[in-house]
Amino acid sequence: MAIDPNTIQPFDFRDSRLLTREITRKKSEQMTYNVAWAPMRQVKSRNVRLHITRWNGSGLAQFRSVNANTPIMPDEGTVQEQFIELVNLAELTPMTEDEILFLDSPDGRVRGRVLKDALQRTQRLRQRNINRSIWMAWQSVQDQLVIAYEDGGYLTVTWDLAGATYNSWFTSSHLPTASTEWNHTDADGDYDALIKDDMETWADILAIDGGVVEEEIIMHVNTRTWRIVQENKWLRSKLSADRPRDIRPKRSEAAEALGIGKIEIVDSYWWDEDENVRYKHLDDGKALFTGPYIAQDGAPIVEMLDGPVVTVSGGRARVTNNAGLRAETWAREDPPMEFIRVQSARMAVLNHPEQILFATLWS
Repeated sequence: MAIDPNTIQPFDFRDSRLLTREITRKKSEQMTYNVAWAPMRQVKSRNVRLHITRWNGSGLAQFRSVNANTPIMPDEGTVQEQFIELVNLAELTPMTEDEILFLDSPDGRVRGRVLKDALQRTQRLRQRNINRSIWMAWQSVQDQLVIAYEDGGYLTVTWDLAGATYNSWFTSSHLPTASTEWNHTDADGDYDALIKDDMETWADILAIDGGVVEEEIIMHVNTRTWRIVQENKWLRSKLSADRPRDIRPKRSEAAEALGIGKIEIVDSYWWDEDENVRYKHLDDGKALFTGPYIAQDGAPIVEMLDGPVVTVSGGRARVTNNAGLRAETWAREDPPMEFIRVQSARMAVLNHPEQILFATLWS
């Protein structure tokens, strides 16, 4: 993203408040974080209170350590208040010695060139931070959210979508597997799985557990999975009078035949520049089924909580009061190095796990 030179003013680049204002001036974070079923909500405290009600079979307690599972509160029927700790997400890049020297140059043109380059890099870090937040949301609905800490510890956050223990009141697992893999082919090379049978089974789970009407179900798949669905023998025959037609069905036609409300295509991904690896939000053969994104109680089925950020000032950790992304320069004492860092404090929360079903169509 290009930086408008008019926004570059002579300021102390190490002032995190001004730096944050510069990188957020052009576009609000809400415009970039575009997960419809998991909107971002700002909170005022790093310890966030959740109200666990009858329909929320799972909740989170405060993080106990960096290498322990987050406790799940099993009680039902009564409203509980539990606290969770937001997770710091940080993206950083080192500054060169020349850049540090040029920031103190008496020549305004030299300072301007360095500031422009630094702000462009900070914008990229900003987008990487947002991408990591979106990845957190997608991992949450798969019940696979694992948070890694700098000291090597890992934290697994689970909402028990399998209904093994604390959601034992589920009629069935909300992490089901297709009865016949949807990419299975018959002797003629046709994809022959009776996908309608699976859809009816899963629709019943969402209806009984979450009160979701069949026509309200939204199916999220990536393009490759959608192509397999389009080529399904049963679906093509359903949309033709006497033989499977050659024209692929539209999403609206397939949704109507499957008895659901809508099919969404998700081809977004998170690119990890450090590992040079692309992580798809929805892998081939996976499908996310949800009810309406806003539940009957007015709450989103999932939301991304966003709160104050812990910054380093004078070698000490301090909690800043502003929610949202924050940019700063960060000095590491041992070994000595200076970084540009963009960080946030986030946690994806499933308010209504009973209205979410993440299915494996084929492995």
